[in-house]
Amino acid sequence: MRPATDRWYCALMTSGQPAIAVSGLVKRFGATVALDGIDLRVPSGIVYGFIGPNGAGKTTALRILAGLLNATAGSARVLDMDVHRQRTAVQAEMGFLPGEVRLYEEASGRENLRFLAALHTRPPRRQAELLERFELNAKVLERKVRTYSRGMQQKLGIIAAFQHDAPLLVLDEPTEGLDPLMQATFVELIEEEARSGKTVLLSSHALSEVERTCVRMAMVREGNIIFEGTLADVRSRALRRMDVVFGEPVELPWKEMENVVDVEGTTRHHVVTFTGNPDALLRLVVDLPVEDLTLAPASLEESFLTYYREGTA
Repeated sequence: MRPATDRWYCALMTSGQPAIAVSGLVKRFGATVALDGIDLRVPSGIVYGFIGPNGAGKTTALRILAGLLNATAGSARVLDMDVHRQRTAVQAEMGFLPGEVRLYEEASGRENLRFLAALHTRPPRRQAELLERFELNAKVLERKVRTYSRGMQQKLGIIAAFQHDAPLLVLDEPTEGLDPLMQATFVELIEEEARSGKTVLLSSHALSEVERTCVRMAMVREGNIIFEGTLADVRSRALRRMDVVFGEPVELPWKEMENVVDVEGTTRHHVVTFTGNPDALLRLVVDLPVEDLTLAPASLEESFLTYYREGTA
Protein backbone atom coordinates (compact mmCIF):
# COMPACT_ATOMS: atom_id res chain seq x y z
CA MET A 1 0.00 0.00 0.00
CA ARG A 2 1.35 3.44 -0.95
CA PRO A 3 1.95 5.91 1.90
CA ALA A 4 -0.76 8.52 2.39
CA THR A 5 1.55 11.31 1.25
CA ASP A 6 2.23 9.48 -2.03
CA ARG A 7 -1.49 9.04 -2.67
CA TRP A 8 -1.99 12.73 -1.89
CA TYR A 9 0.75 13.65 -4.37
CA CYS A 10 -0.84 11.53 -7.10
CA ALA A 11 -4.07 13.45 -6.50
CA LEU A 12 -2.14 16.72 -6.83
CA MET A 13 -0.68 15.63 -10.18
CA THR A 14 -4.06 14.71 -11.64
CA SER A 15 -5.63 17.98 -10.43
CA GLY A 16 -3.36 20.09 -12.65
CA GLN A 17 -1.97 21.97 -9.65
CA PRO A 18 1.68 22.96 -10.23
CA ALA A 19 4.28 21.33 -8.00
CA ILE A 20 5.93 24.74 -7.46
CA ALA A 21 4.23 28.13 -7.74
CA VAL A 22 6.24 31.29 -7.10
CA SER A 23 4.76 34.78 -7.35
CA GLY A 24 6.59 38.11 -7.05
CA LEU A 25 9.45 36.51 -5.11
CA VAL A 26 11.97 39.05 -3.80
CA LYS A 27 15.09 38.44 -1.75
CA ARG A 28 17.43 41.19 -0.61
CA PHE A 29 20.66 40.87 1.32
CA GLY A 30 21.11 44.43 2.53
CA ALA A 31 21.47 46.58 -0.57
CA THR A 32 21.97 43.55 -2.81
CA VAL A 33 18.90 42.31 -4.68
CA ALA A 34 19.30 38.57 -5.29
CA LEU A 35 15.75 38.01 -6.59
CA ASP A 36 13.78 40.84 -8.12
CA GLY A 37 10.15 39.71 -8.09
CA ILE A 38 10.29 36.44 -10.03
CA ASP A 39 7.24 34.39 -11.06
CA LEU A 40 7.60 30.67 -11.73
CA ARG A 41 5.29 27.69 -12.16
CA VAL A 42 6.76 24.18 -12.32
CA PRO A 43 4.19 21.58 -13.51
CA SER A 44 3.88 18.36 -11.54
CA GLY A 45 5.60 15.25 -12.84
CA ILE A 46 8.32 16.75 -15.05
CA VAL A 47 12.02 17.59 -14.93
CA TYR A 48 12.34 21.38 -15.00
CA GLY A 49 15.62 23.17 -15.71
CA PHE A 50 16.66 26.31 -13.85
CA ILE A 51 19.74 27.78 -15.49
CA GLY A 52 21.89 30.88 -15.35
CA PRO A 53 25.44 31.94 -14.45
CA ASN A 54 26.87 32.28 -10.95
CA GLY A 55 25.24 35.15 -9.08
CA ALA A 56 22.03 35.06 -11.14
CA GLY A 57 19.86 34.13 -8.15
CA LYS A 58 19.28 30.41 -8.78
CA THR A 59 20.68 29.14 -5.48
CA THR A 60 18.81 31.80 -3.50
CA ALA A 61 15.52 30.75 -5.12
CA LEU A 62 16.14 27.06 -4.42
CA ARG A 63 16.99 27.73 -0.79
CA ILE A 64 13.75 29.64 -0.33
CA LEU A 65 11.80 26.77 -1.88
CA ALA A 66 13.54 24.34 0.47
CA GLY A 67 12.62 26.48 3.49
CA LEU A 68 16.23 27.39 4.26
CA LEU A 69 15.79 31.12 3.58
CA ASN A 70 12.87 33.47 4.07
CA ALA A 71 11.84 35.66 1.16
CA THR A 72 11.81 39.43 1.56
CA ALA A 73 8.52 39.63 -0.35
CA GLY A 74 6.27 37.53 -2.54
CA SER A 75 5.01 33.99 -2.09
CA ALA A 76 6.27 30.47 -2.73
CA ARG A 77 4.08 27.37 -2.68
CA VAL A 78 5.43 23.84 -2.96
CA LEU A 79 3.03 20.91 -3.50
CA ASP A 80 0.21 23.37 -2.73
CA MET A 81 1.73 24.29 0.66
CA ASP A 82 3.04 27.69 1.70
CA VAL A 83 6.80 27.30 2.19
CA HIS A 84 7.00 29.92 4.92
CA ARG A 85 3.96 28.80 6.96
CA GLN A 86 4.25 25.05 6.31
CA ARG A 87 8.01 24.66 6.18
CA THR A 88 8.19 21.30 8.00
CA ALA A 89 5.44 19.75 5.85
CA VAL A 90 7.13 20.95 2.66
CA GLN A 91 10.51 19.53 3.68
CA ALA A 92 8.87 16.17 4.46
CA GLU A 93 7.92 15.84 0.77
CA MET A 94 11.21 17.05 -0.71
CA GLY A 95 14.65 15.70 -1.45
CA PHE A 96 17.09 18.62 -1.48
CA LEU A 97 20.68 18.78 -2.75
CA PRO A 98 22.48 22.05 -1.96
CA GLY A 99 24.94 23.62 -4.38
CA GLU A 100 27.79 23.02 -1.96
CA VAL A 101 27.53 19.69 -0.17
CA ARG A 102 28.60 20.18 3.46
CA LEU A 103 29.39 17.01 5.41
CA TYR A 104 30.94 16.20 8.79
CA GLU A 105 34.53 15.54 7.78
CA GLU A 106 35.53 13.68 10.96
CA ALA A 107 32.56 11.31 10.64
CA SER A 108 32.46 8.37 8.24
CA GLY A 109 30.39 8.32 5.08
CA ARG A 110 27.96 5.91 6.71
CA GLU A 111 27.61 8.11 9.80
CA ASN A 112 26.91 11.13 7.61
CA LEU A 113 24.20 9.28 5.71
CA ARG A 114 22.68 8.01 8.95
CA PHE A 115 22.60 11.53 10.39
CA LEU A 116 21.10 13.06 7.24
CA ALA A 117 18.50 10.29 7.02
CA ALA A 118 17.41 10.98 10.60
CA LEU A 119 16.61 14.60 9.68
CA HIS A 120 13.92 13.47 7.22
CA THR A 121 10.49 12.13 8.16
CA ARG A 122 10.52 9.50 5.39
CA PRO A 123 12.59 6.31 5.82
CA PRO A 124 15.74 6.01 3.62
CA ARG A 125 14.27 3.07 1.73
CA ARG A 126 16.39 3.60 -1.40
CA GLN A 127 19.75 4.00 0.32
CA ALA A 128 21.16 0.52 -0.39
CA GLU A 129 20.16 0.67 -4.05
CA LEU A 130 21.72 4.11 -4.53
CA LEU A 131 24.96 3.16 -2.75
CA GLU A 132 25.43 0.30 -5.19
CA ARG A 133 24.51 2.46 -8.14
CA PHE A 134 27.02 5.17 -7.26
CA GLU A 135 29.72 2.64 -6.33
CA LEU A 136 30.13 3.44 -2.64
CA ASN A 137 30.91 0.11 -0.99
CA ALA A 138 31.10 -0.78 2.72
CA LYS A 139 34.84 -0.18 2.90
CA VAL A 140 34.51 3.33 1.49
CA LEU A 141 31.59 4.14 3.79
CA GLU A 142 33.68 3.34 6.88
CA ARG A 143 36.29 5.94 5.94
CA LYS A 144 36.14 9.48 7.30
CA VAL A 145 34.70 11.97 4.87
CA ARG A 146 37.82 14.14 5.07
CA THR A 147 39.56 11.41 3.02
CA TYR A 148 36.91 11.61 0.27
CA SER A 149 37.41 13.33 -3.05
CA ARG A 150 35.06 16.10 -4.16
CA GLY A 151 33.22 13.64 -6.37
CA MET A 152 32.76 11.08 -3.58
CA GLN A 153 31.28 13.75 -1.31
CA GLN A 154 28.93 14.77 -4.13
CA LYS A 155 27.78 11.14 -4.43
CA LEU A 156 26.89 11.13 -0.73
CA GLY A 157 24.91 14.33 -1.22
CA ILE A 158 22.97 12.84 -4.15
CA ILE A 159 22.20 9.67 -2.19
CA ALA A 160 21.02 11.75 0.79
CA ALA A 161 18.67 13.72 -1.49
CA PHE A 162 17.20 10.66 -3.25
CA GLN A 163 17.22 8.02 -0.52
CA HIS A 164 13.81 8.94 0.93
CA ASP A 165 11.97 8.55 -2.39
CA ALA A 166 10.28 11.94 -1.95
CA PRO A 167 7.84 13.09 -4.68
CA LEU A 168 9.72 16.36 -5.27
CA LEU A 169 13.48 16.77 -5.82
CA VAL A 170 15.20 20.16 -5.76
CA LEU A 171 18.79 19.83 -6.97
CA ASP A 172 21.40 22.59 -7.14
CA GLU A 173 24.33 21.75 -9.47
CA PRO A 174 23.94 18.01 -8.83
CA THR A 175 26.79 16.75 -11.03
CA GLU A 176 29.43 19.19 -9.76
CA GLY A 177 32.62 17.20 -9.17
CA LEU A 178 31.35 13.93 -10.67
CA ASP A 179 33.41 12.13 -13.30
CA PRO A 180 31.76 11.50 -16.71
CA LEU A 181 30.73 7.95 -15.79
CA MET A 182 28.96 9.09 -12.62
CA GLN A 183 27.39 12.01 -14.49
CA ALA A 184 25.87 9.48 -16.89
CA THR A 185 24.65 7.41 -13.92
CA PHE A 186 23.01 10.51 -12.45
CA VAL A 187 21.29 11.39 -15.73
CA GLU A 188 19.91 7.85 -15.96
CA LEU A 189 18.54 8.24 -12.42
CA ILE A 190 16.84 11.52 -13.31
CA GLU A 191 15.29 9.98 -16.41
CA GLU A 192 13.88 7.15 -14.29
CA GLU A 193 12.47 9.62 -11.75
CA ALA A 194 10.73 11.49 -14.57
CA ARG A 195 9.21 8.30 -15.94
CA SER A 196 7.89 7.46 -12.47
CA GLY A 197 6.04 10.79 -12.36
CA LYS A 198 8.18 12.67 -9.85
CA THR A 199 8.86 16.39 -10.13
CA VAL A 200 12.48 17.50 -10.39
CA LEU A 201 13.70 21.11 -10.28
CA LEU A 202 17.25 20.96 -11.59
CA SER A 203 19.70 23.87 -11.49
CA SER A 204 22.78 23.24 -13.60
CA HIS A 205 25.63 24.81 -15.53
CA ALA A 206 25.91 21.63 -17.62
CA LEU A 207 23.58 22.61 -20.44
CA SER A 208 23.94 19.19 -22.10
CA GLU A 209 22.51 17.71 -18.89
CA VAL A 210 19.54 20.12 -19.01
CA GLU A 211 19.05 19.39 -22.71
CA ARG A 212 18.87 15.64 -22.13
CA THR A 213 16.65 15.57 -19.05
CA CYS A 214 14.45 18.68 -18.89
CA VAL A 215 11.02 19.17 -20.46
CA ARG A 216 10.78 22.88 -19.64
CA MET A 217 13.24 25.43 -18.32
CA ALA A 218 13.68 28.95 -17.00
CA MET A 219 16.71 31.21 -17.53
CA VAL A 220 17.70 33.60 -14.78
CA ARG A 221 19.76 36.77 -15.08
CA GLU A 222 20.47 39.25 -12.28
CA GLY A 223 17.54 38.03 -10.20
CA ASN A 224 15.05 38.08 -13.08
CA ILE A 225 13.64 35.30 -15.25
CA ILE A 226 14.38 36.24 -18.85
CA PHE A 227 12.88 33.14 -20.45
CA GLU A 228 10.47 30.34 -19.54
CA GLY A 229 9.34 27.59 -21.85
CA THR A 230 10.31 24.41 -23.66
CA LEU A 231 13.65 23.65 -25.27
CA ALA A 232 11.99 24.07 -28.67
CA ASP A 233 10.90 27.56 -27.60
CA VAL A 234 14.40 28.61 -26.63
CA ARG A 235 15.93 27.17 -29.79
CA SER A 236 13.48 29.14 -31.90
CA ARG A 237 15.39 32.32 -31.02
CA ALA A 238 18.89 30.95 -31.60
CA LEU A 239 20.90 32.00 -34.64
CA ARG A 240 21.37 29.10 -37.04
CA ARG A 241 23.27 28.72 -40.31
CA MET A 242 22.41 27.02 -43.57
CA ASP A 243 25.23 26.36 -46.04
CA VAL A 244 24.08 25.69 -49.62
CA VAL A 245 26.26 24.99 -52.66
CA PHE A 246 24.51 25.12 -56.05
CA GLY A 247 25.67 23.55 -59.30
CA GLU A 248 25.32 26.91 -61.07
CA PRO A 249 24.97 30.58 -60.04
CA VAL A 250 21.65 31.24 -58.33
CA GLU A 251 20.01 34.42 -57.06
CA LEU A 252 17.46 34.01 -54.27
CA PRO A 253 15.46 36.56 -52.22
CA TRP A 254 16.97 35.46 -48.89
CA LYS A 255 16.99 38.95 -47.40
CA GLU A 256 13.28 39.37 -48.02
CA MET A 257 12.49 36.46 -45.74
CA GLU A 258 11.34 37.39 -42.26
CA ASN A 259 13.61 35.06 -40.28
CA VAL A 260 16.82 35.64 -42.28
CA VAL A 261 19.40 37.72 -40.40
CA ASP A 262 22.35 37.73 -42.82
CA VAL A 263 23.53 36.27 -46.16
CA GLU A 264 27.13 35.73 -47.19
CA GLY A 265 29.07 33.79 -49.84
CA THR A 266 29.00 33.78 -53.62
CA THR A 267 26.38 33.24 -56.32
CA ARG A 268 26.97 29.45 -56.05
CA HIS A 269 27.78 29.18 -52.33
CA HIS A 270 25.11 30.76 -50.09
CA VAL A 271 25.64 31.02 -46.32
CA VAL A 272 22.36 32.03 -44.68
CA THR A 273 22.09 33.00 -41.01
CA PHE A 274 18.55 32.73 -39.69
CA THR A 275 16.36 32.12 -36.65
CA GLY A 276 13.53 29.70 -36.03
CA ASN A 277 12.23 27.03 -38.38
CA PRO A 278 14.13 26.38 -41.66
CA ASP A 279 11.08 25.09 -43.59
CA ALA A 280 10.58 28.20 -45.73
CA LEU A 281 14.28 28.34 -46.60
CA LEU A 282 14.33 24.70 -47.66
CA ARG A 283 11.23 25.16 -49.83
CA LEU A 284 13.09 27.91 -51.67
CA VAL A 285 15.88 25.56 -52.81
CA VAL A 286 14.05 22.24 -53.19
CA ASP A 287 13.70 22.47 -57.02
CA LEU A 288 17.14 24.02 -57.64
CA PRO A 289 20.43 22.22 -58.57
CA VAL A 290 21.75 21.77 -55.02
CA GLU A 291 25.16 20.05 -54.82
CA ASP A 292 25.52 20.23 -51.04
CA LEU A 293 23.50 21.51 -48.10
CA THR A 294 24.46 21.69 -44.43
CA LEU A 295 21.96 22.71 -41.76
CA ALA A 296 23.38 22.71 -38.26
CA PRO A 297 20.93 22.18 -35.36
CA ALA A 298 20.76 24.97 -32.80
CA SER A 299 22.60 23.90 -29.65
CA LEU A 300 21.24 24.79 -26.24
CA GLU A 301 24.45 26.73 -25.57
CA GLU A 302 23.88 28.94 -28.63
CA SER A 303 20.23 29.37 -27.75
CA PHE A 304 21.06 30.33 -24.19
CA LEU A 305 23.62 32.90 -25.33
CA THR A 306 21.12 34.44 -27.75
CA TYR A 307 18.56 34.93 -24.99
CA TYR A 308 21.15 36.06 -22.50
CA ARG A 309 22.57 38.74 -24.83
CA GLU A 310 19.06 40.05 -25.46
CA GLY A 311 18.21 39.92 -21.76
CA THR A 312 14.50 39.48 -22.37
CA ALA A 313 12.09 36.87 -23.60
